[in-house]
Amino acid sequence: MTLLSEITIGARARFAETIARVIDADGRVRRWRKIEFAEDGGAQVVVELRAGSSGIAREVIARELEFAVTTALPQLPWVRVQLA
Repeated sequence: MTLLSEITIGARARFAETIARVIDADGRVRRWRKIEFAEDGGAQVVVELRAGSSGIAREVIARELEFAVTTALPQLPWVRVQLA
């Protein structure tokens, strides 16, 4: 188990707030379920989309959300959006 410093915890909390704001701003998203941070500094976000999107469109939306988050948070080495 890795113990995190207060600085790391604070940074991740600020990153999570920004990620949530970016995800919530997209009208195609119903809600985000979970944000997890990896040890290498990246983040994985699980989101639910509103009904009516095809499989390919859902994947495109996920990649667009990844781009939006990485643009808002260039400090993160990677962001993965997973669809619920």
